[in-house]
Amino acid sequence: MPQTGPSMSSKLGIRLEGNQRSYSPGDTIIGCVYRKSPVIVIHRANNTTTYRGRFDLIPESACSQKIFQGPLHIESGGDEQTWPFAIKLPKHVDPRYLQGGGQDESFVPLGATDHVLPSTYTLRALGNTEGFVEYFLKATLRVTRKGHIDMTEAVLPFNIINLSPDPPIADFGLKGSRSRQTISSYRLVPGMEDVKLSFSQKVKQSFSASSVPEFVYNLLVDVPSVIQLENPTPIPFKLRVVPDSNGTSEIIKQVPQKIKLLSVSMRIASSTEVICEGSLYPHTKERREEIDLCVESAINRIQDDIYIPCTDEGPPLDIGAILGLRLEQSRPGSLHRPSSLPKLNPTFTTYNIRHSHRLTWKVIGEIAGERFSALGAVPLKIVMPSDGRGWLGEQDSAQRTETEGTFDGAPDKGEEYQALLKFCGISVDDPQRLEKLRAVPTAKIIEAASSINKAAFSPLADKSSFPIIPNYLNHANIISDCSWINAIVRGDAVFEGYLFAHNLMDVRPEAFCQHVENLLGAENAERVLKEYKISRTMDGNLFWTRLCTLCGDVMFSLPCHTLSKELWQSGKKQYRCILSLCNPFPGSFVSNILGLHFIELTYQFMTFMERLTLQRQRDVCIGFVRRWTAFAYGEEALVSVYMGR
Repeated sequence: MPQTGPSMSSKLGIRLEGNQRSYSPGDTIIGCVYRKSPVIVIHRANNTTTYRGRFDLIPESACSQKIFQGPLHIESGGDEQTWPFAIKLPKHVDPRYLQGGGQDESFVPLGATDHVLPSTYTLRALGNTEGFVEYFLKATLRVTRKGHIDMTEAVLPFNIINLSPDPPIADFGLKGSRSRQTISSYRLVPGMEDVKLSFSQKVKQSFSASSVPEFVYNLLVDVPSVIQLENPTPIPFKLRVVPDSNGTSEIIKQVPQKIKLLSVSMRIASSTEVICEGSLYPHTKERREEIDLCVESAINRIQDDIYIPCTDEGPPLDIGAILGLRLEQSRPGSLHRPSSLPKLNPTFTTYNIRHSHRLTWKVIGEIAGERFSALGAVPLKIVMPSDGRGWLGEQDSAQRTETEGTFDGAPDKGEEYQALLKFCGISVDDPQRLEKLRAVPTAKIIEAASSINKAAFSPLADKSSFPIIPNYLNHANIISDCSWINAIVRGDAVFEGYLFAHNLMDVRPEAFCQHVENLLGAENAERVLKEYKISRTMDGNLFWTRLCTLCGDVMFSLPCHTLSKELWQSGKKQYRCILSLCNPFPGSFVSNILGLHFIELTYQFMTFMERLTLQRQRDVCIGFVRRWTAFAYGEEALVSVYMGR
């Protein structure tokens, strides 16, 4: 059973106040039903679905309103007619109206009266299995003419997001882990740190001979078992080393050892189970997914060495506090904000879907040039964010908004934010700084972006390498002015915008069209949307595809066009590379997609040549590299060389 998509037209449509798309249980949905040309009843319906399993969470009969009855006439070309409505969402599921399967097809008791409406959720898995929790509004127009009844419907999906009424949690349920370890090395002795070992010493050390000094210690690791999404407090991950004097060699018992931290890896493994009616017994499926929290890469960006405290007492090293580690929740149905992390859903169990998590970690360190490691895993409960409407004051709410949608695993992001405030003339201590930043003109923000935000180029953005830091706006000028470039092969993306498909799936045509109009003005917006055949009332799936194309053009094709223009004006030779090779690897969301630029890199550098299944693909890979190498040595580029056919 597919998910419900939007269905609206000038004959009948639904509009929500303020274009709001997300609500919490107990909220009131305010909006109107409209018609531009000829007893309207608006219904509420929602369900969770997987295969053939279905539970109705809110009864349509209990949440229906008749908002108009009587003669209806709208003149041709006249203004639209609207009928307002307000529907209060229940907080809990009424078990009397579930209309689902039996108890053996549910993870929760069917008679429970305290089961909170679950948040909107979608499981997308390979194969023919899917599971989702969805909510939508449905308006029905019933017109009687000369004894004949015409029915017109409009459907508008919306989202439910559960929020906690309590303040952000302070107790992360830390679980301690103790790992007893031993390091044998002559370099543990003071003064021997940099001494070159003799052959005999190396042999003794490799076999841990009794004459080699030995340092015995316990590595203590405290990891969270509870994480709250969008909690302003960093997620704790604490490390400490406690020496074991009883096992340590006498010569180094009183010597404080330096424990250097090399890397920390943290991953969240999520498991989603679905259950539904089967032929003889309930059918179940499970999907597992692992999400890297990017802690290791964040640590690598810190230039200074990090050391783990080696003491019986004293505070531990808190990696979460150093990196500002936080997680965010998906906010479906809105124009998405940039995020450094994949979207995460809270742990939850509803009738036929159960979503759980597990935290896995690994620590690698170094003592006296010898490496050690420890790893572990704990069950993890991810809880819903706190509802700022209930407990935050105005200033705290603004501060919370600043932390929403961000992962501070990249330490430079805080610096970039402060630099942006300074660039716009706003004090970092101003309690109204966020509101003032929102009021900054677009032109000023664009100007700031070219000098502050270096995006993926950040690790290389150094004046010693690049006197002028490249960015989206100036890269074409830099390349065209480069004296040592005589010719260039310029690529493009056939459908690069498909990369954004997952992030764009919840964007609705009406909201997007309004967003473009607000940015460009009505006339320019109409020209752009017409070019891409995008309208407010078009089919949702068709809109999704065309929006991907538009985003691909803006993000990739436009810079390529700008580069081509600059190269032509500078007199440099340029060749067009059109790649007709597809992604050959199954399992990716871009499998068999044509022309994505990283497919070119796969062939160009022979990165995965041993994994290519066809000899033809391997031959193309080798030929591709040969031609690129020849071009680098000054040979002419031939268009036919790059077709890959």
